[in-house]
Amino acid sequence: MAEDQLRVIEIDEDTLDTYFREQPDKIIAMMRQLGRRIQELTAEYEAVNAFIREKQEAGAEKQEGFLANLRKYREMHRMIRKNAGATEEEVLIQRAFSAQGKDSARVLSFHRGQIIFREGDEGGYMYAVCGGSVGIYANYGTVNEKRLTTLSPDSFFGEMGLIMNEKRTATAVVEENDTLLECIGADDLQALLKEDTVKIYMIISHLSHRLRLLTRDYCKACAVAASEA
Repeated sequence: MAEDQLRVIEIDEDTLDTYFREQPDKIIAMMRQLGRRIQELTAEYEAVNAFIREKQEAGAEKQEGFLANLRKYREMHRMIRKNAGATEEEVLIQRAFSAQGKDSARVLSFHRGQIIFREGDEGGYMYAVCGGSVGIYANYGTVNEKRLTTLSPDSFFGEMGLIMNEKRTATAVVEENDTLLECIGADDLQALLKEDTVKIYMIISHLSHRLRLLTRDYCKACAVAASEA
């Protein structure tokens, strides 16, 4: 819904490829916009869950502005460290970038149990699963360890570290022997725009899917919080 005078460019499926090839900066801007929305919504989602916990455990004090926001999203809902030592990420990057040639596809093999990066590590690269599987964990190696998801081939992880230069919010652990991962850096995104637009679209689809799932979970949490208020 337009809230003021607005001019837009409509891009349909037939012209999308040409649009991005002629303006490659737009695709990076789109990824960053999706990343910012994921960051903002994640923060709000965590705030809602904290409110629910406080309300259930100690009867949190009502805050009218916050509750009004919860009610708005309730209506929307109705409408719709285990191993010590270094991680594998540094080794992976060194191996990938020491490879001869300038091929943007740097695919390396890993064994079960290897940790690609840990929660809280600095980001900077993302990864494509080309074979095998990778588990994404919260609080890995603690009594509160929780597997968030298992990623199979044609999945991506670590994208917020690359796109938003954000610290890792989870731990990535290889779950099968001979798992194949492709390391993707900022320069590789520019190369993919010219060489492999299908992969670029896959990354954008992954970000969009992640945002949709987060929005769904956030709306559900708001509905719960509003009922608790």
